[in-house]
Amino acid sequence: MLVMILFCLLMISTPTADAEERPMPRCWPGYAILGNGAVCAVYSDHPGPFKQSALRGIQHLYYRDFTADYVASTDLEVIGPSGAVCPRDLPLPDSVGMEDAYTAYAEHRISGLGEFEKRARAHPDEAILLNYRVPGIAPDHSFRFRARLLRRIHTDRIILLDRSEILPGGAVFTWTNGVSLAVGTHSGDGQASIDAMGLSISGPLESGAVTVGTFVPPGRPASTDRSRPT
Repeated sequence: MLVMILFCLLMISTPTADAEERPMPRCWPGYAILGNGAVCAVYSDHPGPFKQSALRGIQHLYYRDFTADYVASTDLEVIGPSGAVCPRDLPLPDSVGMEDAYTAYAEHRISGLGEFEKRARAHPDEAILLNYRVPGIAPDHSFRFRARLLRRIHTDRIILLDRSEILPGGAVFTWTNGVSLAVGTHSGDGQASIDAMGLSISGPLESGAVTVGTFVPPGRPASTDRSRPT
């Protein structure tokens, strides 16, 4: 099984002619429900009523069914030459929305650096791609990406995060129901580490852009379902 993280907006059924005549509104505060095939994700960079929440980006990720939710949050921080996090403002008021039918978009301002663009896109190969871009950033800056994964999932059974494996630029996580998810940089660059909250990837931000994918790794067979009934 291989699942990639990409975003596809699930459109409410409307006549095709109406959809073609009526452009999608740019501003789309709240949550975008994105998916393509077996993958469905709930994504938001809009603070809404939860400004104090630490959850960002992909806040739910489902694979093949809507009972098991594997991801709680994804985000990327820009790190300055001193090693400190470069603070960013809340998203610009009219920037949070859909860039197109497959891509969620938000824009922040980082003090002293300017624009910080964030995109989440649904990919045809059942993946979600997260793209972060800081145009014109100096090469002495770096990034730290965080993915918070759910270690214990309650449905009609209990599903546990069973094992993890560090790979170049990312890692693969496997739960007791046999589902495996890979999370990593598109280039394979970056130093990955795993802690109690999930995955951290750090590396240079030389080009001013980083793309992170989440997917089910190709060629990796599903393991035996060892989850237990609740």
